[in-house]
Amino acid sequence: MARITLDGQDPAEADRDVAVDFDAYLAEQDVDEPLPIRVGGKVWELPAHLPAGLALRAMALQSRGKNAKITTREAAPMLRSVFGPQAADLLDVVPGPLLPDLLTQVLEAYELRAQERQGNRPASANRADRRGGKGKKKRPVSAG
Repeated sequence: MARITLDGQDPAEADRDVAVDFDAYLAEQDVDEPLPIRVGGKVWELPAHLPAGLALRAMALQSRGKNAKITTREAAPMLRSVFGPQAADLLDVVPGPLLPDLLTQVLEAYELRAQERQGNRPASANRADRRGGKGKKKRPVSAG
């Protein structure tokens, strides 16, 4: 019988050469910085990265097309997966019909973070910001 350490790794495996060391890759990532969001007057700290199961479900929803709507029935379990044990408190704060909107904003926040980590400046949602801070020029109002 193999002796297993508390973290689940066989001590003989720790120094073994491998083709891919995903553990080393994860250690280099910024996996510990939570994603803070404010909902219902409270700051919630979400996992640093989008949970894989939620990412797969989000991709499946995106495959339906840009105009496809997320239903409350779809949004609630997805939010539970990202909010974890605190999801029950969250679902008490957010009205049911707004859960799809919250999910959309959470997914967008993760996407922005992923872009930032890759060194890409995310596109701004603000038109004036996209124009380099130059908003629409106003016509002078004549006093007359």
